[in-house]
Amino acid sequence: MKITQISMIALFSLASAVAFAQHEHHPTETKTEPQTQDLGKLDKTVKKQLDNVLVTYFDLKDAFTETNAKKAAEKAGNFAKTLEKVETAKMTTAQQSFFAPLAKSMNTKAKYIAQLKEVEDQRLTFETVSGNILTLVKNLKFNDSPVY
Repeated sequence: MKITQISMIALFSLASAVAFAQHEHHPTETKTEPQTQDLGKLDKTVKKQLDNVLVTYFDLKDAFTETNAKKAAEKAGNFAKTLEKVETAKMTTAQQSFFAPLAKSMNTKAKYIAQLKEVEDQRLTFETVSGNILTLVKNLKFNDSPVY
């Protein structure tokens, strides 16, 4: 009887240790934030245009808060159009090189969101847009207030 109890305790302890070691928030894991770059000061016109991109991004995000697929599709289209209006010719070469791939990805994803009919599918695609907009804000520093 005692051997059975001891065996059970040992087995439980071993199982707990293995489960803890495999947990995704194990203390030895480190998550790194993406590095930010100093890309210089933005042209005032470009800064205003990027502010407009951020406003249309928040409009799109609000549509998801309402779980409204039709509104999300409309707002995604607006976001894509606003993004296309950014005058990259007024950016430095470093700013253009940084902005171009993010803008292309966001534009493609926004147009795809506009075509999707199911809000859950739209949300999955929106995750990429959100990550890219955060990277854009952190590196081009065009916003006057914090973005969460």
